[in-house]
Amino acid sequence: MPTQQQWKPKARRVKKDERARLQVARAHLQERRLDEALALFDDILEDNPSSEAGHLGAGMCHFHIGEYELAIQHYQEALSRNPQLVPALLMSGNAYRMLGSEDQALEEFERAIDLDPEGDSARIQAGRIYAKRDQFAEAESHIQESLRSNPQNAAARILLANLYSKENRTDEAKRELEAAIKVQPDLWIAHFQLARIYTQLDEHDKAVEALNHCIRAKSDRAEAHFLLGTVQMKMGEHGAAEATYRRALKIDPNLQQAKFKLALACMEQEKFEDALQQLQEIVKKRRKAPGAHKLLGDVYSRRGDHALAVEEYHAALRQGKEIYGKHPKLKDILDSDQDDEAKAAAFREAMEELERMPPDEDMMKQRRQRIQAVRRLRRQRPSGRAAG
Repeated sequence: MPTQQQWKPKARRVKKDERARLQVARAHLQERRLDEALALFDDILEDNPSSEAGHLGAGMCHFHIGEYELAIQHYQEALSRNPQLVPALLMSGNAYRMLGSEDQALEEFERAIDLDPEGDSARIQAGRIYAKRDQFAEAESHIQESLRSNPQNAAARILLANLYSKENRTDEAKRELEAAIKVQPDLWIAHFQLARIYTQLDEHDKAVEALNHCIRAKSDRAEAHFLLGTVQMKMGEHGAAEATYRRALKIDPNLQQAKFKLALACMEQEKFEDALQQLQEIVKKRRKAPGAHKLLGDVYSRRGDHALAVEEYHAALRQGKEIYGKHPKLKDILDSDQDDEAKAAAFREAMEELERMPPDEDMMKQRRQRIQAVRRLRRQRPSGRAAG
């Protein structure tokens, strides 16, 4: 491949017929008629293998289909003909990122930045990778530089706010989110992230206000309803929380956290049958659900079914050894000769004490890594183009 210094632009003539076909193919691509668009781009490349626009278009079709390796091949073909083609570098970087090849993605983004220092897209994408790697200084530098080029970029401000939140720079995170909202008042994610900060600070009224703005802007986000329910629970508004969790589940019936919290809200109102129904659905679907078994124990205990409560507490202890095994009293309770009522009360008290303990950082890190791995797998899964 020629280097940047060796390469010199050459005048290229685009055939009138090719220009017309590119226009039609791009229209199909914009409408997500991917098979039709790809067929046209392939025809263009068959007639003119040097067409940069043809390779970019074909690459974009493969990208949207989920065929990232094929997309990269087309982007690299375009770059072999024009090493200074910044859009090809950006698209190639995004494809590498979707494959989980962050080093190669970062290399493409950094090359794009060298060629176009004022462009904000490459800096934002590089900033995302650095932030994911906890290289906060590099991430902040890129994102701040992108905002100098485009202060109206609300997405960059949200990314910067997330970065500040990871570093516990709460005031700076709030400032960036508020700035994003001024730029784009109906940006639901900015209101949502602001609500999360207020929730962590126990500023419940401000959290509710932010979530109401969020839900007005985007009413079909289950996570917004879920967080609102969580705030309502903290405020002691159990009936309102129950209704909010039910709305979240109507949007996303598979949101297990909402089922769990709904059961908790029902239990607090002594709606024991409703609570049991939600929890039983969870344990049927999940092989390991120590938290659900613990809450089942709480429900049975409060309903007066102490023998069933003890059984559920035992199940929670067995399934969650890495969590509950850290409490020194639990084994003593397990081996005690107390009656079921006393044993259930002791279990409940010990587990409530455990829940007040600070989270284990290693365990939280492992959980984040598992979540990121699942997200990478989902991104890599092809979207399912029918075989020809």
